[in-house]
Amino acid sequence: MLLEEAAAEILRPGGALACALPGFEPRAGQLAMARRVARAIDLDERLLVEAGTGTGKTIAYLVPAILSGRRVVVSTGTRTLQDQIASVDLPRLQRVLPRPFSFAVMKGIGNYVCLRRFHDHRRQLDLAATAAPGTARVLAWAERSPTGDRAELDGVPEEAAIWRDITSSPETRLGKRCPFVADCFITAMRRRAAESQVLVVNHHLFFADLALRSRFPEAQVLPSYEAVIFDEAHQLEDIATEIFGVQASTLRLFALGRDVERAPTGPLGAGRVESVARRIEAGTHMLGQVLRGRLPRKSGESDDLRMPMPDDLWQGEVLTRYHELDTVLEEASVLLARLAEDDGSELSGPSPPAPAKAAVLTGLAQRAAILRTDLDEIVSSARRDSVRWLALSARNVTLRASPVDVAPLLRESFDRHAGPLVFTSATLSTAGAFTYMRERLGLADTAAEATFASPFRFDQQALLYIAEDLPDPTHEGFAAAAAQRALDLCRLSRGRALLLFTSFRNLRIAEEVFRAHDEFPLLVQGQRPRQALLDELRTRVGSVLLGTQSFWEGVDVPGEALSLVVIDRLPFAVPDDPLTASRIERIREDGGDPFGSYQIPRAALALKQGFGRLIRSRRDRGVVAVLDGRILRKSYGAALLASLPESCPRAFTLDEVRAFF
Repeated sequence: MLLEEAAAEILRPGGALACALPGFEPRAGQLAMARRVARAIDLDERLLVEAGTGTGKTIAYLVPAILSGRRVVVSTGTRTLQDQIASVDLPRLQRVLPRPFSFAVMKGIGNYVCLRRFHDHRRQLDLAATAAPGTARVLAWAERSPTGDRAELDGVPEEAAIWRDITSSPETRLGKRCPFVADCFITAMRRRAAESQVLVVNHHLFFADLALRSRFPEAQVLPSYEAVIFDEAHQLEDIATEIFGVQASTLRLFALGRDVERAPTGPLGAGRVESVARRIEAGTHMLGQVLRGRLPRKSGESDDLRMPMPDDLWQGEVLTRYHELDTVLEEASVLLARLAEDDGSELSGPSPPAPAKAAVLTGLAQRAAILRTDLDEIVSSARRDSVRWLALSARNVTLRASPVDVAPLLRESFDRHAGPLVFTSATLSTAGAFTYMRERLGLADTAAEATFASPFRFDQQALLYIAEDLPDPTHEGFAAAAAQRALDLCRLSRGRALLLFTSFRNLRIAEEVFRAHDEFPLLVQGQRPRQALLDELRTRVGSVLLGTQSFWEGVDVPGEALSLVVIDRLPFAVPDDPLTASRIERIREDGGDPFGSYQIPRAALALKQGFGRLIRSRRDRGVVAVLDGRILRKSYGAALLASLPESCPRAFTLDEVRAFF
């Protein structure tokens, strides 16, 4: 109980935070949550904590975690929250808390510049006539950066080609054989982590560490830790499904071919390596083409199309092209490994030195072997506990094998950790119960529960408008009618709106309607980077942003720039999505009710996330509009409504919305 009281002393009115931080407002919910988290840490509990928006949950768990003196991993769902904790919250607490502590940020190695690749790329640019836009700025930043973390550099899109050429990856790491190991950004990051009390990571990295340890018990990405706090814990199932699965893509294969072609070989090996690189690229192109031919796009489909892998896919020409690619990957792996083992006569040259060249070739040989193994597992794997599926986009074909139910894997991983585990988010319960999240995360009855309501006055700050008069969403005319209603609502709010869609098709129809009237600055997902769209929504008051799934959460636009959130349809997962379909079938086979136990709770959590985009501070005020009248007409609607703030008043006419504004 000493930890509980110590945390309360810091957060109470007149406590250390209130005295040291201008503008800090003690909150009853934050104080109560800090006490409960402290108790969980003291007692080595597992704890599910739902903390409504505005509770101040980050400080509520950081204070007791730090005061405990234990080495704590804080795992977040997004890099945005990770950066906020590391750049704002923890530095503030270092100035205030009576106990000194250190912290470090750990990200996936793809976020860091690889000095070896950086110097190789700069040498190649010296020989080239031109460079891609922004390259000079990135290279100048990399020369002086203390961390090599590309999040330091604003204004360069994540998808810029320069990052592919100079950032690190598991396949390009050379370890102690690298000539730049003494100055390596990743080595320095891991050294800081090993010496720190608080490690701030993201879920992808945390589960990558778990997956590695499950295969190789002595291996690890993260240093040892005593407690884990998962923020944005509602994302854990999806991220664990991705990490514990297997994937291979044409982009990944083309990248291998490009890097093999650039491999540092002597004159005797150059011809053979160049030939095998071109055959990797040609084989990838041919396999991608025949896969697209077997899986034609439907008109109006989104840019990212996901579908189950047909049982008869790996036959005929598809199988032939796969075998051709498999053969060349095996040949590449053997050839590169053999060249790496050479005594150095072929690998002589002024720069880099022969040992580094051998290490590069070894790394490429391992990449080819890993890709070959992953492809083989996907092609040959047809197990009950996994689902094979494909994702198609304009630039990429991805093949995946994913666990249907990740709960047993999570249960096994969590059971290996003897210390406290805290799972927190603004959206963990549905209709007041944590049952769904317990089942999906493999927690069963092993975790305690706590709920702390948002301090916001939804009865005064918000209005829930439900358009009960529109056609049913299954009706052909719904999308056009919903787009027109969204325009009517934006006229009442004077723009300042986020429109959330469950499909790209409905988004495109709404975009046409808004462009035809041309009344508001229009921001559309996919036309600019996500962060650039959000920045303009914040600064260009009156804008209207149209987005799909990635905008349903992680959008934080306080103030007058966002006064209206429109949700076109209830966010049920698409039933023919390969993962969703497999999970529905598994629940049905096990005698369960997939709609009641899986689809409704998942939709309720997504609806809560969408609703949560609106009110972000005590001064915010606005309307959430749901254009899907099934929330009133269908029996399941009550469960969805019960997941939204009970005190929020409801409206059913545009006149009521007009009066509110």
